[in-house]
Amino acid sequence: MGTMDVAHPDLVNGAVTALHGHAGSGGLVYYYAESPGQDDTSSTSWQEKVSYEVVEAGDYLVQWTFETRGSSTSYHTRSQVVHNSTELANVQWEPEDNIPDQWVGGAGFRKLTLDPGDTIAINWCSENSGGTATIRYAALFLLKL
Repeated sequence: MGTMDVAHPDLVNGAVTALHGHAGSGGLVYYYAESPGQDDTSSTSWQEKVSYEVVEAGDYLVQWTFETRGSSTSYHTRSQVVHNSTELANVQWEPEDNIPDQWVGGAGFRKLTLDPGDTIAINWCSENSGGTATIRYAALFLLKL
């Protein structure tokens, strides 16, 4: 199969040479926050791994990714992504065998209208204080549409 140009005809034919920009900016507008290090908790209350506070109002494609692991085959490792206090995603799982340790990835995206001061966060905790929940490689990416 050959190559295929998938773009506006003016861009493919060279009639337009400037990138599309949003008002007041010069191209794509995006924001990023990450916390790649590994953190553990036995708390049953939500712990914040990483968050981003919105500075510019608008429509966004919000993306997230992280990995979690649990120490106990009896208790769930819990994780969530929230917009202010509204849950966007909830990943809960119970390891069936933790030799070797299992990591489970959580990722997703959602189109949202955001205002300055809105917060997007990735949280995690253990279902029971008898187990340890671990998280790593957490990241948020907000692309302004």
